[in-house]
Amino acid sequence: MPPLSTVSVGRIAYTDRALPAIRPVNFALQDGRLFIRVEPGDGLAAAVSDTVVAFEADDIGPRRHTGWSVQALGRAHLTDDPLAVLGPAPDTQSRVPSIRGHFIVIRIEHVTGRRVPPPADPR
Repeated sequence: MPPLSTVSVGRIAYTDRALPAIRPVNFALQDGRLFIRVEPGDGLAAAVSDTVVAFEADDIGPRRHTGWSVQALGRAHLTDDPLAVLGPAPDTQSRVPSIRGHFIVIRIEHVTGRRVPPPADPR
């Protein structure tokens, strides 16, 4: 199974006000943990604090429609001190320019995935 570290954008699935929600996020992977940088007071941070979440990342080629998909499950928690959790802060570059020092940290407890094969020949 390809490593999650080969891509930088994934999707976090969580519960928001009793409804399912999915949000694309930049992330970093270190030592079996996913790090997602968030703004202080972000609704995502409040929704996932101390809950079990799902995370998915994939790499599917637009031309041949082949690739892979990986799903991870784990408990999320918030920290504003990633050094206390795991050493130097992982590189989770965001497309939104701002000062961010809060992280959602997901300890991966279960991983599944699959390769996406080329479509069957219709002949």
